[in-house]
Amino acid sequence: MAHFICHWLTLFNNGILIVILSMTVVATAQGYKGIVPFHSTCESVKETFHVDKCDSRTLTFDMEKETVTINFSTKECHTAYGECFKLPLGTVTSIVVGVKLGRMIPLKEFRQDLSGFEVIEKEAAKIYSSKKEGIEIAVVDDYFISYILYIATEQDLINFKCDCCKKSPKQSDH
Repeated sequence: MAHFICHWLTLFNNGILIVILSMTVVATAQGYKGIVPFHSTCESVKETFHVDKCDSRTLTFDMEKETVTINFSTKECHTAYGECFKLPLGTVTSIVVGVKLGRMIPLKEFRQDLSGFEVIEKEAAKIYSSKKEGIEIAVVDDYFISYILYIATEQDLINFKCDCCKKSPKQSDH
């Protein structure tokens, strides 16, 4: 999560502002266009976005109104959020949705109840985060949404957690 915040702040500080475009975008634990972190696979992404393959760790779709970046697991033992998770190869791990420059949506028009979200102050943005819902929303100047990050829900982090990334004594670096 911090990686995405730092990446966004770098983009913002370089004069590039990515914002959410459409008022019809609703942030829910259902993910984006039916693609849900820790549940959807490359096959779901291929069907939804009409692509032939997902042969990289990240796919970015430059759509008419928004940019969508989807991250996939590349190992069955996926490391994220400082923990290890057992996921099939090619499982969606996170989705970042940003609207193209100049297509800002006021926060007041966004159809997501943020009352239960944690608010994190970050330089020029406020991050509204709900671990329970698996959503992070960045807002600039208390007014415009800059991106939505769909991550695994709190329950999925519990359900998929494993110790598969931990090295056995034989695998020690020493």
